[in-house]
Amino acid sequence: MKNKILKSLMMVLFALVLVIITGCTEQSDEIGYVMIETNPSIELIVKNDIVVSVNGLNDEGKMLIIDEKFVDKSVEDATKHFINLSEQLGYTIKGKVDTDAQLIKISVGGSLEKEKLSILEMKVNETAQKAIYDLGLNAKSEIIQQKTKEYFVAIVMKYDPTLTKEEVSAMDYKDLMNIVNLATLEKAEIFSIKLEEYYEQMKEYEFKLKYKQELASSLGEGYQELLNSYNELLVKFSESINDLQLKKVEFFTSPNSNYVKAIQKYNEVKSEFLKSKIDVQIAINNGKDTTLLKVNMQIKEDAVKAADAVVTAAESTINFTFESLISVLEGIYLSLEKLEKDFPKEINFEEKLSNAENYMNTTKREMFEKFESSVSKERIEEIKSNLKLQKENLKKAVTEAKK
Repeated sequence: MKNKILKSLMMVLFALVLVIITGCTEQSDEIGYVMIETNPSIELIVKNDIVVSVNGLNDEGKMLIIDEKFVDKSVEDATKHFINLSEQLGYTIKGKVDTDAQLIKISVGGSLEKEKLSILEMKVNETAQKAIYDLGLNAKSEIIQQKTKEYFVAIVMKYDPTLTKEEVSAMDYKDLMNIVNLATLEKAEIFSIKLEEYYEQMKEYEFKLKYKQELASSLGEGYQELLNSYNELLVKFSESINDLQLKKVEFFTSPNSNYVKAIQKYNEVKSEFLKSKIDVQIAINNGKDTTLLKVNMQIKEDAVKAADAVVTAAESTINFTFESLISVLEGIYLSLEKLEKDFPKEINFEEKLSNAENYMNTTKREMFEKFESSVSKERIEEIKSNLKLQKENLKKAVTEAKK
């Protein structure tokens, strides 16, 4: 009898241990989001404390993550890796923390429970602080407000132009964050913020064109004159989209573009400025006179400001051209909608909208391939190579400054 009782107790105990172990190792489908903002800035998507995707939020961030392993690292290791790379590239420098210390802002969000979000926030911030301390950087990290649902709604709407704000806002956090993860994976393949913006706009207009083409296919006999007028506008709409795409590719990727030349010049002088900052800090750390070095640093900083002004001027010229092209596009779109008032009542607009949405959702990869072909894979590879070279040059400049 005692043996039976003992055996029963042992089985219950074993079952409890199994439950505890299973509970501890259970994989959650909750998704966390981490943004580390300084210059450079990045975003991380995290599942079970492991990074599943990473993207640069500015061009410096895209350069920093290129050819680096962030995915499959723990969120702590990824944070530490980011701080280390920022120091290697000269964006953060060694020295006693003072009032002008570089600020590294950390914010989190996602489908995690409130308590888990706080733990994630604490992990990232404490890891960043330790990495800053270990490297002796003149920097400090700070937690800022957690990302709201509206922030993620905006990401999803850019990723999928077939969705309305009402539809996305009605999603539960789990579905929303799964799409945010997909969006982050997609953006990570684009090595320029301007090209990223171009791609998002291209998807939007491609969807609008597909929807209008679906409507045109509904017009049967007896509406030939209306169909002819509608198709003429569709051709103009398609041509205007192509004009906008060609201009964006020319401005943002052509080696002869004033914008591309301005960005290249900016990167060159920025590299020199970062090197001069390190020279000054090293001299301070060694107790040497910094008068001439600070004069040189000021000259380099003025050169960066001048180069930045040239980039801004080039962007202003480009934006004026784009605004004109977009104005034409939207004008044609309004004309299409006016003609639709004369369409037969039996046409199911909602069905045609659904068809266009299904087309977009089943051809996402094709959309990206179309984007690549519009820019040309060769040019994308060239942009990637230039980023790698810029990164190597920055590392070399920092290494030389430390000698």
